[in-house]
Amino acid sequence: MGGGVTSLKTTVKRALHSFGVSSNLARRDGASFILAAHIVLEEESERLADVVRLLRRSFSLVSLDEYLDALHTGRCRNLVTLTFDDGLRNQLTVGHEVLTSLRVPATFYVCPALVGTPFSTWTWELEPRLSRLSARRRQEIFASGSAESFEPFLQGLKEMPLARREAIWAEIVNATPRFAFTSDEERRFGLMDWAELARLDRSLITIGSHTHTHVDLPQVDDARLERELAASKAVLRERLGCDARHFAYPNGSYDDRSASAVARHFDSSVTMDPRAVGSAAGPHRLPRVHVQWGAHELAWTLARAPRD
Repeated sequence: MGGGVTSLKTTVKRALHSFGVSSNLARRDGASFILAAHIVLEEESERLADVVRLLRRSFSLVSLDEYLDALHTGRCRNLVTLTFDDGLRNQLTVGHEVLTSLRVPATFYVCPALVGTPFSTWTWELEPRLSRLSARRRQEIFASGSAESFEPFLQGLKEMPLARREAIWAEIVNATPRFAFTSDEERRFGLMDWAELARLDRSLITIGSHTHTHVDLPQVDDARLERELAASKAVLRERLGCDARHFAYPNGSYDDRSASAVARHFDSSVTMDPRAVGSAAGPHRLPRVHVQWGAHELAWTLARAPRD
C-alpha cells in the first residue's frame, strides 16, 4: 500500500512538472529562493544539470552577492541562488563540473579546520562508524541518546547539550579505533583538501564560512563562538586568499546571541528554514530550501514552500 501511494505521488509530481504547473506555482508572487545542497554523486550529475535547466526556465540564477544586492534594492523577484555546505569532495568533482559547464554561480560553505582531514563532519561520519559496530553495541549507543534507531538518534545529537553530544561522540570514536571510509563512503562523505578548494572557479564560486569546526553555535560559550567565526575567516584568508563574507549555520542552528555575533563578522548568513525569501528580508538568517536532485521533485518543493 505504502509503495503504491508513493508511486502515485511521484506520478502526480511528474505530471504537474511536465505541464509546467509546479514551476508556475513556484514563481507565484515573485517568490525567490536560496537553495541548499550537500552530496552530489556522479550518477546524479545529469539530474543536477536538469535542475539547473529548470531553474533557468523559471527564475534568474544569480550569485549570492547579486541576490543580496537585489534584496537591498527591492528587486528580489523570481531569483534563485545555489549554495553547497560542508566542502565535500563530490561538490568539486561532480557539482563544480556541472556548474562550470553551464556557467552557473554558487556559494560553497566550508569548515577550515576539517579541510584535508581523512574523515568528514561528525554528521556524515556518524552512520558509517555506527555500521562498524555490532547490532547490540549500536542499540546501547542509541539508548545513550534516548533513541531506538539512527534518524532519531542523529536528530537527538543535534539538539542535546554540546557536552553530552561530545561525550557520546567520543564513545563512538573510541569504539571504532581502526575506522576508515570505504571507497563508496569516501565518494559520498570525503572532504576537499586545500589544493582542491583552490581549483574552484572563483569567477563563479564564492567561498563562505560554515564555522571553523562545524559546531552548533547556540551550544558554545561566547569565547568559542568568537573563535569559531574569527578563525574560519582568518584561515580562509591565509590559505585561499579570500575574504569570506558569507556564512551558513551548521545544521541550520542559531539563536539571537549567535546571530548577533555572525552579523558582526559576516555580510550575510543562511539557515535551513525551508521557505521562500521574503521581499522585506535582510541579509541575515535567510531561509534556504534543500535541493532534491530531480527537477519534478524540486519544482514541487518550491511550489509548496511557505511565503512570508
